[in-house]
Amino acid sequence: MVTMKEKTCSWNNCPKWDHKLMNIHMIPFSHDDMGWLKTTNQYYYYGPSRKKRQISIRDKFPSVIQSLKKDPKRKFSYSEVGFLKRWLYEDAKENFIEFKKLVDQERFQQKTLRFNWHVSLDNEGAILAEILPQISGAPFGLCWDVIRIDCGARFNDPVIDDPKLGIVNVDQKLTLLINEIERQPSYI
Repeated sequence: MVTMKEKTCSWNNCPKWDHKLMNIHMIPFSHDDMGWLKTTNQYYYYGPSRKKRQISIRDKFPSVIQSLKKDPKRKFSYSEVGFLKRWLYEDAKENFIEFKKLVDQERFQQKTLRFNWHVSLDNEGAILAEILPQISGAPFGLCWDVIRIDCGARFNDPVIDDPKLGIVNVDQKLTLLINEIERQPSYI
């Protein structure tokens, strides 16, 4: 992802390409806009699903911090400053020192992101991260947009890697992703 300090486009920030391998860009996106479909409290405590409890916004930040600690190359950008502020004031006690380190290292960033909601060739300033979600769809079992018809909740449970949340399914989701990647055509 391009940060404000970088002087090159996102594709110039990718690792070197090996033409014998498929280069995959994973661009996570969430619909946790404050008050979009539910109240702020419902998003914060119960997550985006209207039908069942999923990982809530409150649970998101400790999970992100753990993930960033595992790999120093990872970065995380988040635009819903209201949820971040609430988490910092109410729930960040255990993770605040780690959170501050990640902010100081510019690995946890708060940004206001701009998305174009339609694709056209004359969109000024369109970037890869803005266009891809509009022209591609997530594979079966790996889409967590509860609004999209093709992302049924039955097989699209969230990725859970924290044993404190009960069920851990990260290995199953990773296997599903690898199977989907291997199913893609080869352009080599």
